[in-house]
Amino acid sequence: MLFDLFPGMGAYSFLCQRVSPRFAEEMMLNGTIYSSDELHRLGLIDVLVPKGEGVQAVHDLIRRNQRIPHARTAMNRVRQIRNPVTLTELMQVTEIWVDTAMQLGEKSLRTMERLVRAQQKRPLAVESSERTSPVEVAQAATF
Repeated sequence: MLFDLFPGMGAYSFLCQRVSPRFAEEMMLNGTIYSSDELHRLGLIDVLVPKGEGVQAVHDLIRRNQRIPHARTAMNRVRQIRNPVTLTELMQVTEIWVDTAMQLGEKSLRTMERLVRAQQKRPLAVESSERTSPVEVAQAATF
């Protein structure tokens, strides 16, 4: 939930690997809740499958990638060279957002409370979606 309240804590760095910096900023600041279909269309979700088939899709993706391990490893290394996200960068971004959070006034805190309440209602909308992505399944499994 903190990630949703302070979307810049790493999101910007990783979004810019898939979309333009300008669009990443727009996504983070406009308050829009994007559907999995929209995120897939934007290239932020690689695989989109019907609800309930996410775990199998993750296993299938792992199996396909295991068939080309050297090519996949090389591609990952090339991507990291082209668009590195370093620990230093993530720590600096986090410091900026923590400093920002510490400076919030009463009005901003009330706004944040409204956002928290809205986010607490949001899981119902997510659960009712027809599709889930393997990324969402993998993230849910790790938390």
